[in-house]
Amino acid sequence: KVEVNTLKGREEITIAKLTQTDACLEKIEKVVILLLNQKV
Repeated sequence: KVEVNTLKGREEITIAKLTQTDACLEKIEKVVILLLNQKV
């Protein structure tokens, strides 16, 4: 039971990290698009 719990915990942490990364990438994309639009 302990092993299963730690595995689930690790999965949740990984998913949380992935969602944070996705959010960061979206912010970066928006900034890049804004910069490109300003140059044009």
